[in-house]
Amino acid sequence: MQFEVERLKLNQVLDGVSDVVPSKTAIPVLSHLLFEIVQEEGQEKGVGRATISATDLDVSISSSVPVSMLESGRFTVPARKFIEIVRELPEGMLSFDVKENRVTLVQQDQGRYVLMGLPPEDYPEIPSEIE
Repeated sequence: MQFEVERLKLNQVLDGVSDVVPSKTAIPVLSHLLFEIVQEEGQEKGVGRATISATDLDVSISSSVPVSMLESGRFTVPARKFIEIVRELPEGMLSFDVKENRVTLVQQDQGRYVLMGLPPEDYPEIPSEIE
């Protein structure tokens, strides 16, 4: 799966969801962010949305950002390390290449970062509405 997103917009979403990520947890996948990349309904091919979710099992939050995409998919990425990397990068487009649980983040002239995620199937279901 490949997609691109503007760093400023991604950083705004990460600021919103980062407070929910527990600093210590007995369940390793909770220290990750869940990304779900989907094609926008009614939009031309390649215009999508990345929904980024975090939970500590008591509180859950999801927020989304527009992306340019080639295909839909889901993956997780270690939250703290990923947020640190994105915050330090200069403005511009970020390119992602995800294969299995390996997430490669590239910004032209700034380098390549490779992070290992956990299987997205292990991530707890995020409720879509409050009961």
